[in-house]
Amino acid sequence: MIILFISQPFKGLIYSQMSLLAVQLPVTIFTQIYLTSSEKVMGKYVNSRRLNFFLLLVIAVIVTGLNIALLFCIGRKNRIRRKKKPGTV
Repeated sequence: MIILFISQPFKGLIYSQMSLLAVQLPVTIFTQIYLTSSEKVMGKYVNSRRLNFFLLLVIAVIVTGLNIALLFCIGRKNRIRRKKKPGTV
């Protein structure tokens, strides 16, 4: 419903999907690591504790950093757009 009130629906759709995926990606990755570290699910192919810790730490840092960078980019674009005078390109 919100997309009906946005002046540029395509950009609204892109921003909504980016924010949805930014929330969904960590959940998916952590669930996958949880499942691959379960001996009940993976049997003899289970991940070691050391590998799990390393994966979780690296992925958490990367995903968090990228999500923060995305927020700054979106905020910066909005600030620049507001500063432009009407009639300028």
